[in-house]
Amino acid sequence: MDFIRKIREKMGISSYKMAQQLGYPSTQGYIQFENAKKAVSLEKLITLCKVSKLSADEFMQMIESEVVEKNKQRKK
Repeated sequence: MDFIRKIREKMGISSYKMAQQLGYPSTQGYIQFENAKKAVSLEKLITLCKVSKLSADEFMQMIESEVVEKNKQRKK
């Protein structure tokens, strides 16, 4: 999910550091989360929102923007 990577990049931290902050035992688990290779749990999304220090509204807007964009791409 692009918004997850964008949040990490906006925070200026590595995937390793983000994995630690979100409680992943390995960077590989976090990378799968970031690339949507595994289902994204609500718990991890809530933790990501808190770690990112974005407001819940900003966080939801990022998710919504990505969903809208992906839906547009699918309709083409």
